[in-house]
Amino acid sequence: MVEATIENKLHTDTQKELLYKLITKACGPRSLSEFAKSCGISPAHVCRIKNGMKPTKKIIMRMLSDAYVKDIGMTYEEFYIAAGIDDKAEVEEAQRFEKVVSKQRNTKALGMVAKKLMGSDLKYQLLSMNDNHDVDFAFMIIQGRKKTKWNFVMNYENLNSCDNRSVNAIYYNLGRLLSFPYAKDEQYTMLFDSESEYERMIKLVNNEQVLAKLSVVLLDDENMQIKKEAFFGPEKIEMSLSD
Repeated sequence: MVEATIENKLHTDTQKELLYKLITKACGPRSLSEFAKSCGISPAHVCRIKNGMKPTKKIIMRMLSDAYVKDIGMTYEEFYIAAGIDDKAEVEEAQRFEKVVSKQRNTKALGMVAKKLMGSDLKYQLLSMNDNHDVDFAFMIIQGRKKTKWNFVMNYENLNSCDNRSVNAIYYNLGRLLSFPYAKDEQYTMLFDSESEYERMIKLVNNEQVLAKLSVVLLDDENMQIKKEAFFGPEKIEMSLSD
């Protein structure tokens, strides 16, 4: 657990109220202890921050690393403002850092998928996601006159620290998987890098409830390979990573 030095107390009641609301929002349906555990910070430390002590930039970074916090769209800027860090250059630097960090995990998975596609005879194009938060990245696959959109979704394994609450990672991922819609020229792949989470997901999926053409894939990060792939939905996907 990280136990960083508190810089000083917050200067105004407004800042205290803002930070209290931000920590409450970041916890969501979890207890404060569960949120602290997921960030690698002691619960007592988070409690002191919630009650008016100014967090360091390092602690803010820890809190923003939580998967649930990222998923609900919380930002460095709002934490900096609540903590009284009002230097414009520092806020802008935090915003740039946030964009880089948010892409790191996707980049490795994207690299593995691109490597697979480059070794095939398929023509493909990486698509811009813009404001589509349901998909982490996507390719348009071109086979003659036929085009298929291949959507990729990263699992949220960091939510696993939430024990049996509603944001438990495996059930959150399962809910996302079951929400993917069916489309004739569209397919989905959910990517895992934890074998235990992959196996749990495979056991939980009820194929009759899956609407989309879908696969669930286990990645080998170290060797940049596809280890396992399972298929679900009313129709088998047209392209797979394990072929």
